[in-house]
Amino acid sequence: MARRQTAIMSAQDQNETTNGGPKPAQLTPSRRQIKQRKPKATARKRAQVSSEDLPKKTLEDALTIAATIKDNFGKTGATTEQIAKAMDISPSNVNYKYLVWSATAYGIITKEDDVYKVSEIGRKILARTYEGEEREGIIKAITTPSVLARFYSDYSSSLLPQGECPLRS
Repeated sequence: MARRQTAIMSAQDQNETTNGGPKPAQLTPSRRQIKQRKPKATARKRAQVSSEDLPKKTLEDALTIAATIKDNFGKTGATTEQIAKAMDISPSNVNYKYLVWSATAYGIITKEDDVYKVSEIGRKILARTYEGEEREGIIKAITTPSVLARFYSDYSSSLLPQGECPLRS
């Protein structure tokens, strides 16, 4: 109630114009007054999950980074700018950054100083040397991020629901 009276009083104080003539009283509060009166919403704190714990991109997508390094730079590795240039994409592009972060989270590339190289896991997937090595690499890669590892270990012996998945449309 006190705020409403303040709003009415300030409207009455502003009743005079600069030339001294009366100005009609403001019956509705201004936008500023409305903003001031609105109670602040209680912000829910969302849990932050790092990209190392839960990559934004799939393993298949992240493998494009490892494949680019392997095909264009071999064992010497490359900087993020060199990889982006080889992929014909801007190094500041957010999707490119997600790919690099995801590839690192899956453990298919490693970063030493400012140089990214294909890791042993990435090599197993991209350049297998014996039968079944690719599968080993994929399993190791998808169980490297902690959230995915916990999910797979918690539900490893559980049956998947039959029929269509309701989340897919």
